[in-house]
Amino acid sequence: MRKLVAERREFGSLTQDDWRAASDQFGADILGTVTPRMSVTAKKTPQSTAPDAVAAALAEVQEWLGRPAG
Repeated sequence: MRKLVAERREFGSLTQDDWRAASDQFGADILGTVTPRMSVTAKKTPQSTAPDAVAAALAEVQEWLGRPAG
């Protein structure tokens, strides 16, 4: 990520060569396997940006807003 930020590039711009430069363990399937969406979805903490965590937080706030004051 530091390299991408320094080069003003986005995660999705990584090429097969970029991945292989980071590790020779990355195979040809890396471009279809590691995506920004997969990265966000894989997060499992309650306060993360994973879609399920965001939906749960939004539901909690909506419930809170619907409660009577006091």
